[in-house]
Amino acid sequence: AAAQKGKAESAFYPKITGSGTVQKQQVQATGSSSVKTTFAPTLDLTYKLYQFGADQEAAESAREALNAANYQYNRSLQTVVYNVAKSYSDLHTAESTIEAREASVKDAQTAYEAISRRTQAGLGSMQDLLQAKANLLAAEYELAAAHSSVETKRATLANVMGIRVSRELKIKPPTVPEKPEALSTEVERLIQRALQERPDLLANYAILKSKEHTEISSKKFLLPELDVGLSGSLLKTYNASTGRNYKGFLAVQWNIFDGFNNTYTVVQNRAQRKAAMQDLRATELSIVSDIWSNYHAFQASIPQLTAARSLEKASQEAFEAVQAGYKSGLKSLLDLLTAQSSLAEARLQKITAESNFTTSLAALVYVTGGLVSSR
Repeated sequence: AAAQKGKAESAFYPKITGSGTVQKQQVQATGSSSVKTTFAPTLDLTYKLYQFGADQEAAESAREALNAANYQYNRSLQTVVYNVAKSYSDLHTAESTIEAREASVKDAQTAYEAISRRTQAGLGSMQDLLQAKANLLAAEYELAAAHSSVETKRATLANVMGIRVSRELKIKPPTVPEKPEALSTEVERLIQRALQERPDLLANYAILKSKEHTEISSKKFLLPELDVGLSGSLLKTYNASTGRNYKGFLAVQWNIFDGFNNTYTVVQNRAQRKAAMQDLRATELSIVSDIWSNYHAFQASIPQLTAARSLEKASQEAFEAVQAGYKSGLKSLLDLLTAQSSLAEARLQKITAESNFTTSLAALVYVTGGLVSSR
């Protein structure tokens, strides 16, 4: 695009061409002959003086095309940032899942040991012991599956970052605010901001302007062209006199008929301008739709996160109470395993809620093309 801009602006400069000939001629005379050498250099300068602004419109079209390329590059960078943020969140979620699964294994191991002691003391049945053992093995299986998921997410993050994957690729956990509702904002403000700032939309605006200038330029190229020029030549013959010729001219050129080539060029450029306008409208509608859906997804993630945190806390307290009751004989094994399963599920729900919050926030930032602020 930058090269195309420079090419279009080259029409504002004069064109200078040079040529030259060297001629050797053998001259025969009575009783003698000689070689006559002639050197004739020529220098021509032409400059397009006026064509109703056709070149200016072509240059403006190239400038807008360059602006569009810059905006598209900016959007590409935003896409890379979003992909990294999402992959980072996915890896953190997988690592958090391992921590939750490890806690579940620890709880299952504690329950199994407690039941084993009761069985050895004659207070528990072999059926309870086997059920606790099965529960422990299931927790260990889920932990192994979680480890596999982590390495898959680590490879994905390395890929979007453009680096080689290894176990050295480690991340710090994101900071999830205690009061996520503080990040809430109005959807209409986000839509208005995106319609003013999103790079791909600005690129569409620039493309439309470029097509408009191209159409105007093609129309003006149908009109006459006024050129001015200078030409100088030198005729040098060795052992003879030197001749110099200079001339200047003012010329009008008008491509009166070219098989309708320029006319069809105007028609083509008009169609491209209309297509660019439709692309712009489609992009605007797509942006509004994306912001609307991602905004409500983000808003829904806020109460989900709050509820998941409360659920985990309540499940932890319930498990500890049931565990104490089981040790004292007030609760059954079924009560203990049910509380343990509920706690494990609550931990995973909290992890999922935090992941939904961070990824929906990243998606909302991405579709708006800027940062989300609480102000």
